[in-house]
Amino acid sequence: MTKIKHEVVNWAKDPTKDQRLLDWLDENETEREVLFSITGVDRKNPGKTLSGYTPNKKLCGERAAAGIFLPDVDHNLWLRCQQYPEHYGQVVIYHINYQWKEKYRVFNNKIGAAASILPYSEIRVDGELHMRIEKLMEDEFPYWSRLHLYWRTNPYYNTFYNSPSKAPNKGPATLSISLPKRTAGNSASTGVMTRKRKLEDSGASVPRPGSSKNSPRKQFIVVEDSPSPRSSSPDAEDERGESSSKDAALARITAEYKGRKRDRKDSPPRYQGPEGSGDTALTASQRHELRMAEIQLRRQELELEIQEKKSAAEMRRAQIEAEAHSQREKHELMMRLMEFVTGAGEAGGSK
Repeated sequence: MTKIKHEVVNWAKDPTKDQRLLDWLDENETEREVLFSITGVDRKNPGKTLSGYTPNKKLCGERAAAGIFLPDVDHNLWLRCQQYPEHYGQVVIYHINYQWKEKYRVFNNKIGAAASILPYSEIRVDGELHMRIEKLMEDEFPYWSRLHLYWRTNPYYNTFYNSPSKAPNKGPATLSISLPKRTAGNSASTGVMTRKRKLEDSGASVPRPGSSKNSPRKQFIVVEDSPSPRSSSPDAEDERGESSSKDAALARITAEYKGRKRDRKDSPPRYQGPEGSGDTALTASQRHELRMAEIQLRRQELELEIQEKKSAAEMRRAQIEAEAHSQREKHELMMRLMEFVTGAGEAGGSK
């Protein structure tokens, strides 16, 4: 098998190739979404078809190569692209996912995290940041602004973008629950009883009244008594019954709280906001969404690794096939030469 000698695609020597590729990506939204995605699927329209086929990275890379390697620019390269579309499609994919990506990340590191997540159109013209970006684009990577339009909110390319998995952890703040007042009629300490439940972490628990200072700290219900005159209502018996039901409800709330604390004891420490600021706590739904986002990002990273390994394996297989083809052609050439020499010798002997 003859080893195929592909035309070298020198992107640095001919910058117009990058410009043509960017123009082609601007005009072909579906292929752009596929080529820029981690999974190789159009995120906006995962089931969309183009000209009778479902787009994937391989086919979109071949279409991009056919759209930028033109006969009027480099005829030999165009011929090779027509003969070996798969190879030159992989060349385009490699250029996007490795060469462009690395330059884009280096550029973002130089301008900083805050600037990297700003839309380019929102950066004040003639400001210090704008001039720095223009200088870097002129000296190092002139295509940053065009790629930033698509990659700014993609955490795979822009590592500074705040994806859900990088959201700061916030722990539950102090939660106060006020229960209805009740009147007791059988105790000298009767009065309006105000109960509030405090959720404290293990390091900030309040000791149970009457316990020693060195006793272990525990989670409990703090009961604060506000003295008031003894009620002489004729409905005292009904109120005592109502009080018993409220005590039972309070005990149930206490048990539920302790159960939740046991479930959360293995959770990583989280930020605890100031006392009484319940709006800083993450709800169960938000924590679930955060976990799902982390799982999704990890899955995408694994799929990307698989795709990269698959691409490398395909390129290696193509190289091996080319080498085998070269060896077969050499063998065939040697056989023809031997036949020619043998035939010439037999002809000379017959004379």
